[in-house]
Amino acid sequence: MIELYKFRKIGVIQILASLMLIVSITSCEKDNELIVCNFETEVDLGEFSLLQKSRQSIPYIGNQIVYFKDELQNEIYFVFSEENIGYASIVHYGNLAEYECNDSVILQHQSATGDAFIYNLTEPQHLLNMTLHLRLDSNTQSLEFNDLLSGDFLTLSSGTEDDNHRYTLVQTLVDRRNLSDEIVSSYPTPIENVTLGGKQFSYVYTNETNSAYYNYEQGIIAFTDNEGKFWVYDRSENIE
Repeated sequence: MIELYKFRKIGVIQILASLMLIVSITSCEKDNELIVCNFETEVDLGEFSLLQKSRQSIPYIGNQIVYFKDELQNEIYFVFSEENIGYASIVHYGNLAEYECNDSVILQHQSATGDAFIYNLTEPQHLLNMTLHLRLDSNTQSLEFNDLLSGDFLTLSSGTEDDNHRYTLVQTLVDRRNLSDEIVSSYPTPIENVTLGGKQFSYVYTNETNSAYYNYEQGIIAFTDNEGKFWVYDRSENIE
């Protein structure tokens, strides 16, 4: 009777040990099983357009001649033609997003497409030209559209016809959309009233060196040329 009890006891122990071994092997197999990673490496967040009201930040409509005078009343003029309006669709690439999967890191590249308008004004006598670049810019941050930061920006730059380089004069944030306060604070705020060349202008944007001035009513209202002469907006005339 005692021998039979020992035999049964040993049999139960062997069965339990076998079950534990099977569970252990199954657990190891699950631990070693690779997780399927569903993160795409390239994500297109879509196309976004400038706000219609943002285009009002450039007041040049139709064909115009824009006149400027210096302190001695010398006069120069810039010619603006609707034919000089360019359009571009620009892809903005955001920072790479990182996702961990199977003890490794997957990098995800995200992009968004925004449109841009380019306005050119030329000064024929000195071969100067001014460029206004109105664009929508996006900062892709995550797969959630609510985290896509975008705003409408305007850049005034200058150069000469034989110069491939453009020099940024003034940058403004036309419409903040959903940009953070931190980003908005990095852009200049307009001066409510400023007097230039004996004329008063309202809500004027300028740069750190005060070498150029711009507002949304007259457009370019003053600038310093390559020779150090300071020119102030005088008037605009439509070209028939």
